[in-house]
Amino acid sequence: MKLTRRDFTSGLLGATASHLLNPFNLARAEVTELQRVRKAINYAEINLENRVISELFPFLSIPNISPRKDFITNVEINERNKAMLDSVRYCKKMLLARGFKELRANQYKNKNNQEIIENVFVTGKLGNDPSKPTMLIYYHADVQDVKREAWVIGNKQYDPFIPTFLTRTTHIKGEKGLGKAILARGSSDDKGQGWTHLFAIESYQKTNTELPTNFVVVIDHGEENGSPYGNEFVKENREYLKSDIAMIADSLSSEDGRPSLDYGLRGILKAKITLDFGNDVHSGEGNIIGSAMQEMIHLLSGIGVDSNLKINIPGIYEDIIPVSELERKLMEAKKSSFTSEALRKTKGLAYVRNNSDMSNLEAICSLPSFEVHNIEGGKPGTKIPSPITADVTIRLASGQDPEKVYQKLEDEIYRRIYSKGIPKTFKDKNGNERQTVNVKNEEGSPAVKIDLAHPYAKAIEFSLLEGFECSYVDKLCAGGTEPIASVLQDVLKIPVFIFGYSSPGDNYHGALESFLLKEGVFYGTKSNIIIYDKLAKEIINGGN
Repeated sequence: MKLTRRDFTSGLLGATASHLLNPFNLARAEVTELQRVRKAINYAEINLENRVISELFPFLSIPNISPRKDFITNVEINERNKAMLDSVRYCKKMLLARGFKELRANQYKNKNNQEIIENVFVTGKLGNDPSKPTMLIYYHADVQDVKREAWVIGNKQYDPFIPTFLTRTTHIKGEKGLGKAILARGSSDDKGQGWTHLFAIESYQKTNTELPTNFVVVIDHGEENGSPYGNEFVKENREYLKSDIAMIADSLSSEDGRPSLDYGLRGILKAKITLDFGNDVHSGEGNIIGSAMQEMIHLLSGIGVDSNLKINIPGIYEDIIPVSELERKLMEAKKSSFTSEALRKTKGLAYVRNNSDMSNLEAICSLPSFEVHNIEGGKPGTKIPSPITADVTIRLASGQDPEKVYQKLEDEIYRRIYSKGIPKTFKDKNGNERQTVNVKNEEGSPAVKIDLAHPYAKAIEFSLLEGFECSYVDKLCAGGTEPIASVLQDVLKIPVFIFGYSSPGDNYHGALESFLLKEGVFYGTKSNIIIYDKLAKEIINGGN
């Protein structure tokens, strides 16, 4: 007998004890399965706060800030290496506590500075029953940097790495309310979301409930920095990571208390541009001295996106795959949440620059974007500085190849600079030959498309509805990037799904980051418990 959502809701989550014995005259085996899932959910609900305090809080207290590639001092290198290795040890401890075997810590050091540990992938396996499917769960343990002075509520200063509970305003199902939340860096992005999977597994185990699937867990320690060495890691461990499906626990809904299921992410290209016109020169020689700073500003503003969302790089819009009718309908359904007025209010923006005929959401999801993140080299005073370096990114639309786009960017930079008569090389006053322009490809990941019509996606959506006790799942495309997603798709040749439990009020990446205890941690854990059961059956039945 195939369960409908109505059967599942009434029989599993809303039934009294007597009804649960046989709701709707289900077969005994099916009733037993529902009872097992209910037991695991009960455990999670009863032990929620205690386990958050005893296991998640210590995890959140580790200041594993994602390592930059340009450390200033050896002290900073040592501090961040220590935090990363502390996190690695703690992740292994959590996996061991649940009986995971074949634990590994694949460590990768910076190619230019072997003192810097740039990334570690902690992995483990649970179960080896050939009659069960294997699910790969991925999340990341590194976090964004913090501005400690911004972690203030009223007159009270909070430490982002000393987790605590607070009560915060929520907007759930159209109603304003208050909710208990975990306040800490990484609580929602991504330690908290990832931990809901570990807590779900524990909830099965502590109730002596057989897990319906085998697991491979991957905990990334460099996602916030683009998951460096992600390609190498997946390719080197292809057999170890072999699974039927991959689930990425890292997503942000557009509404409080509602789960999200992503159907697309943009890719990314990161590049570093350097203009070197010699040494610093006194500004009294302005007008005749070539200024690297001014040329950099002209270069970036010439390439950059205008109010019609056009990037001025020849050929950059080639190969883009148009959005499908389904994607367009999903975007249309979320259009009201992404109006210019809504974005200004929710994000505290001065203005939104989209003057094109395209909606803001479609512009975010289906077009490439060009952004300047940093310009270095100058300082207060009256010198004309050189060299000048800029860090830029291009978010890539579906179909764009990172290498091809990089080549187009590089060609356009050289064309614009050299067309002004600036030489390719020059000799400095010490007789050393130097390049005037240097462009470096720092990272590239393609966009990801996810088929929400896939039977596995339907099983996940079904489970999220039950877990969050809601009428619909927030189906989203995102302008950001999950670098590992495309690698898992391409190398392991398995379906990859990205879903999560963070909400707008969590201040994802911002100051005072938090994660709702009930609508985030518990509902997320409950959803995972149901997902494992429902999805395992779907995989065994071949998606039929």
